[in-house]
Amino acid sequence: MVSKKVDFEPKSDNVSKISDNLKKSLKSTLKVSKRIIILMAITTFIVIFLSKNGVFDHVSVLISPFTRFFNLDPNVGILIMTCLFNVQAAMIMSSNLLKEGVLNSKEVIVGLIFANVLSLSTRYAKHSLPLHVSLFGPKLGTKIVMINAVITLLLDILIIGAIIFLI
Repeated sequence: MVSKKVDFEPKSDNVSKISDNLKKSLKSTLKVSKRIIILMAITTFIVIFLSKNGVFDHVSVLISPFTRFFNLDPNVGILIMTCLFNVQAAMIMSSNLLKEGVLNSKEVIVGLIFANVLSLSTRYAKHSLPLHVSLFGPKLGTKIVMINAVITLLLDILIIGAIIFLI
């Protein structure tokens, strides 16, 4: 049996590569975290400000026919509208509404999934369709996107129905 002497210490050039990679990773993580924290702070401030000044009460009156039809709190409608504009803002808003006790977890989940259903067509048209058409051609790519959209829509409706009626 032949044995070799193995050196388990990293070579100096590998140490510098690892150090450089860690610095790059930390820098990109801080950049993303900074954006999220800024968005979270702004959204939290806006939600608290609008809530304290009764703006949500006025919006709730406008969307109450829609939410009453689905037997939902009008604040769920506000969450849905926010999610249609910006998903990240809606996530932060939903956590604030949960923390303040304005909505319960069931209402937040229903609101976010409902917004997903409403934004389905624009999301598929913007993101999935160009990718699938470029990969599979216009005919097959469009069919794949349509089938995927219909299945996603049906599953979302099924989940919303289960949450509203069974839980």
